[in-house]
Amino acid sequence: MKEKLKESFLKLLAYIFIGVFSAAAIYMTYMVIGALADTSRARGWTQVEGTLVEQKLDVMEKTFRSAGDISAPSQRLTATYTYHFEGQPYQGSSVDFSEGHADNFSADRKAHQQQLLDATPLIVHVNPLNPAESVIDPSLPAERVLFCTFFLLFPCGFAVYVMIGTLLLPFKRWRKLTSPLSGIFHGGMAFWLLVFHHESYGIKGLTLLTLMSCLLFAGIYYLVRYDKLREWPET
Repeated sequence: MKEKLKESFLKLLAYIFIGVFSAAAIYMTYMVIGALADTSRARGWTQVEGTLVEQKLDVMEKTFRSAGDISAPSQRLTATYTYHFEGQPYQGSSVDFSEGHADNFSADRKAHQQQLLDATPLIVHVNPLNPAESVIDPSLPAERVLFCTFFLLFPCGFAVYVMIGTLLLPFKRWRKLTSPLSGIFHGGMAFWLLVFHHESYGIKGLTLLTLMSCLLFAGIYYLVRYDKLREWPET
């Protein structure tokens, strides 16, 4: 009886562990893809001159009770500005594509955005298809995206493996492809950043992305070999 209870308890812990990290992996994937999509679509936006109405640095205290009630300050750069597009006045409040505030994942990014706000004239990037949508800094939040990409590999790599394996359950002959497909998932993101956004990273970031990109080629190599192995006659 005790052994069955222990086994059930361990299974429950495993399900909770996988569930938590699966949710984290989905959220991290959403953040990476969302950031890449926002940056890509803003490349064709129109630059106009604007006027800064107000800017401030909101400081909030976050308390981590699990770490013994340790408080850490969190700073958010906010701004309000006006601009004209095709003769019509508009007002914006997006420093970057973060929700309602600027992404302050790194001090360098916050300092860069502060320089953009202090510049004369203020440059505003406006969506020509929807002039009410605008942003001051349309660049990729490189540090946050790199963190999410690595976090997907560790510690969320096992959860990604389980999710891909679950999707392949109905296809018995393809279950062995769980590992290479996981490598392609992780390495593909890193390779995309390495090729299309390499200018956003320093030597450390580029080195990490290069190493992670190896997972992409390893996964592709295995897929090619697997296809050939299936055609070999059995001995």
